[in-house]
Amino acid sequence: MRMKKCLLLFTFYFAYAFSFGQTIPQWKIDEVVNYYSKNNDTTYVVNFFTTFYKPSIEEIPVIKCVVNTFKQFKVKLLFVSLDTKKIYEKGLKAFSTKYKLNKELVWINEANAGFIYSKIDTNWKGVSHGTVIVNFKNEQKHFYKENFTEASFARAIEKAAAPFYYTDRGSWSFDKSLNAFFIAPLVNAEVINPGPVLGNYPDFTHYLFTSTNAVVYSLTLGRVKAVYNVSNGSMSLDIIKDSITYKYINLKKVFVKSCDTIYAGQIIAEAKKGFRYGDTLYEKEKYSLNVNIHSLKNEYIEIPLHFFLKRKMDK
Repeated sequence: MRMKKCLLLFTFYFAYAFSFGQTIPQWKIDEVVNYYSKNNDTTYVVNFFTTFYKPSIEEIPVIKCVVNTFKQFKVKLLFVSLDTKKIYEKGLKAFSTKYKLNKELVWINEANAGFIYSKIDTNWKGVSHGTVIVNFKNEQKHFYKENFTEASFARAIEKAAAPFYYTDRGSWSFDKSLNAFFIAPLVNAEVINPGPVLGNYPDFTHYLFTSTNAVVYSLTLGRVKAVYNVSNGSMSLDIIKDSITYKYINLKKVFVKSCDTIYAGQIIAEAKKGFRYGDTLYEKEKYSLNVNIHSLKNEYIEIPLHFFLKRKMDK
């Protein structure tokens, strides 16, 4: 009987201690600012939300999902609750458990909402949620009041974490001032445009890359649409982002599968040597990759060759 009582007391004590150890940290707003203001190459994503505002709750899974696709970048995620002290004491822990926020959550212990907003961004007024994304090394700091979709949030992270991958696409017009560049999908790649003509207009969607290195990297964040074998024994891979499909042709091996989430710069395949385009065999002794970029809306996508930067050999 005594042993049973001791066991119950131990269980109660352990549960209490565990609960106490899992208390959600209380931060002042200056601590939040200091958190994302470090002089390094990390991208900090700080999302401010309240548990009673449905739109801010709905974007939490979106934010967590997209951040997980940027594994090759240093991205740190923090959720900041703007709830009242009463909600902090009564319901925030249950909310954290439900949405699996774990150590990614803090509560702001400030009484003045206007003071909080002014510390983050002078344009933040009148709404109870927002997201700040910062990368000190890339000189990027952006505040967003609008709700994110998966695509819009991915673009926001790209803009801060990888400005060389970022384009403010809209209708897919490219502008040098927006750092609208792609890193070539092969190491030290030479870029060749086979130059087919559709009617009186050159088709800018086909590019041939050749290299002495077979490794193929993804040009963009996206999802694998299809992996399939081609009649000549090679493989092809389609990656889709928004309404744009990137088709990689002349592959020997593919390391991803349909429906996988792909991030910009991820290793996705190995290329084969040589590539026949029409009657021409390009670079027989080099690894060759054809990339066909086209819109599902049948729009022309003009990406001039000088927008492709060479990918240097990793050290």
